[in-house]
Amino acid sequence: MRRSCRSLELGEVERIPVRASRQKMTDVFEVLVVIRRGHHLLLIQHPEGKRWGGMWGFPALSREKNQAKDGIDERMVESQVADWGCDVECDEWLEEIRHTVTRFRLHLQPVIATWRSGCWAGPVDAEWVAVDDLASRPLSVAERRVAKRVEHIVRQYGASM
Repeated sequence: MRRSCRSLELGEVERIPVRASRQKMTDVFEVLVVIRRGHHLLLIQHPEGKRWGGMWGFPALSREKNQAKDGIDERMVESQVADWGCDVECDEWLEEIRHTVTRFRLHLQPVIATWRSGCWAGPVDAEWVAVDDLASRPLSVAERRVAKRVEHIVRQYGASM
C-alpha cells in the first residue's frame, strides 16, 4: 500500500482527517395510527426541525421496547387519539415495519382505526387525503410502505372494512 499511497508520497498523510466514529444506533418504538374515514386517511405534517420535517405521515404514539401488537392496549390508543379531538375505533393491526434512517432504528407498529366523530385538534397540521391522492404527498419511505398496505386494504374491502 505504501507504494500506491499518493498522500504518503506527497507527505500529506497528517492532513487527512480522521474518520468520525459511528454514532450509536437509537431504537425508536412507535404505534402509527392510520385514521380512515371512508376512502380518506388523516395525514399529519411533520414539523420542521423534527424527524421527517415538512413531510406528511400518520400520527404516532410512543410504545414500549419490544411491545408486540397484542400487548398494546387499544383503549390507550383510542384515548390518546381522543385527546387529539377524534373519536376512533381500532380495527386492524398491520405487520410491524422496521426502517433505519440516519442513526435511528425505527420499529413502527401500524394500526388502522376508523374515524367515528370529531375534528383533529392535535399538535400538528393535519388533512384528510383521498387514498387515490396519497402518491402526490411527500411521505417517508417507512410511512409510504404503510400507506401502500392501507391503500391495498381499502381497495380490497371498500369504504367499510
